[in-house]
Amino acid sequence: IPLYHMIFLEIFAMMAHVSFSAMGPNAIPWLLSTDMFLQSERAYASVIAIVVNWLSMFFVLMTFVPLFHAVGASLFLVYGIMSCGFWLVAFIFVPETRRKTPERVQVLVAKGTVYKAKYQK
Repeated sequence: IPLYHMIFLEIFAMMAHVSFSAMGPNAIPWLLSTDMFLQSERAYASVIAIVVNWLSMFFVLMTFVPLFHAVGASLFLVYGIMSCGFWLVAFIFVPETRRKTPERVQVLVAKGTVYKAKYQK
């Protein structure tokens, strides 16, 4: 029996995946560009954030079907592990920006004390 109406479920599932991914690791470059850069540098950082976001979404969308045919349903586990890895890298290497000016954040990055920044005042 042809299931032509299933195309809507596939479209909804892909849009849901993109939406949830946008709330996860893909949002990190957007947050970094506003919290870590001065106003004069923010436009360039936003361009890089846009390119990183689009490339990461392009990577997910282009590799999903071939990898799903190769790996099967455990592909979601692979993408989940990748998301956890990206979160861990961001947790370790992105400085805490709460109550810090962009100038102070740039000093912490220049010193190389990024992952220790949450303990510094």
